[in-house]
Amino acid sequence: MARLLSTLRRARRAFPPHVAFLLSHAAIGVTTGMLFVAALLALDVAGLRGLMLRSADGSIALGLLLLGTSITFGSAAMGAAIMGLGARPPADAPPRPRPARVPGPVTMPLLVRARR
Repeated sequence: MARLLSTLRRARRAFPPHVAFLLSHAAIGVTTGMLFVAALLALDVAGLRGLMLRSADGSIALGLLLLGTSITFGSAAMGAAIMGLGARPPADAPPRPRPARVPGPVTMPLLVRARR
């Protein structure tokens, strides 16, 4: 286990920080997707486990289900990580100034000469 962790740390240093950030969150999402599929099969939601076990193509169905949920959950985890980047300012940051109020549009009468 320690050897695996040291390999992962070396691999993480090999990538630029933004790529490592995305890959780590994608791995979290893919793992969550696989756990979701495992829960679906363990709880036999809508008889899914039974369908896969009785079908001749159950392994293909399982692979497609794993692939789809892994892509979906991985993309969602990366998107949430990117959207959360600017969520919290640092604790030592000065308070942000309030934006100046811009007055709304003002209607004014306008004199126009008629041309003939």
